[in-house]
Amino acid sequence: MAVALLVKKYFPLLVKRLAFFLFFLCLFVVALYGIGVVQGFMDDTQLMLLGFSRYLGLALFASGLLGFVMKSILFFQNKKARLALGAGAYLFAGLLGFAAAMVSIFIIAASHGNYG
Repeated sequence: MAVALLVKKYFPLLVKRLAFFLFFLCLFVVALYGIGVVQGFMDDTQLMLLGFSRYLGLALFASGLLGFVMKSILFFQNKKARLALGAGAYLFAGLLGFAAAMVSIFIIAASHGNYG
């Protein structure tokens, strides 16, 4: 009983905070990569940032997808419009993470071959 209450109350909060954290961390790493392109960072540093954005993007995609599924289930149970908006936000964050991961994988493959 207590475990079900903890899962029902704190698991959605954990997923929300994780998605929020990963979203801004992924944006930060992509921005650092963009600054590095302009400023002329070393190649190894740029590859490291691309590797970080690959893993962060995939983690953001997974947490966004999990949040989308949770909010969609709650929306179909309660029929509240704010839950649909939250599901859309999770879906947007997940797709942005997927796009960041795919672009970084493409840049790694195009510039250096198979890295890490």
